[in-house]
Amino acid sequence: FADREYCRQLDPYGTPIGVYEQPDYIYQCAGYWREDSRSYLITYDRDDPYINFKCWVYERIDLFKIYLSRSAGSFCGFNQTSQSYEAQDGADLKIELEEAERIHDDCPIRYDDGRNPWQIVDEFLFYYASATTLIPSLFIYIFLIILILNFF
Repeated sequence: FADREYCRQLDPYGTPIGVYEQPDYIYQCAGYWREDSRSYLITYDRDDPYINFKCWVYERIDLFKIYLSRSAGSFCGFNQTSQSYEAQDGADLKIELEEAERIHDDCPIRYDDGRNPWQIVDEFLFYYASATTLIPSLFIYIFLIILILNFF
């Protein structure tokens, strides 16, 4: 038999849930903006004894990947990009995030990269995160191709 108390303490990947309850760092957002096709984020860390403010350059690569680069000081380097991690670029950390929350999600989501702030909300493209919506459409395409090939 399965131990239901043990199962309640695990996420869908089998990792104990208590691991996520202890944050390593707690940052507060001080501001964010987009300039010269780069997205910037300023965070405040009250527990850091040396530099309370950090500048981040971030970029959403696709629907599931986000790249972040943290500055070495309190301001972003001139050559710093979202993939910078070296001191010559003014960065000291690069983080590659891959979102996995939408694996079991069947709801449509709207993806806006923020390039057009005047875009009407109803003109967003819908992206379905679940694979169950892709399988029937793939089946329909294969069926149509076979149907067309049978006529010739």
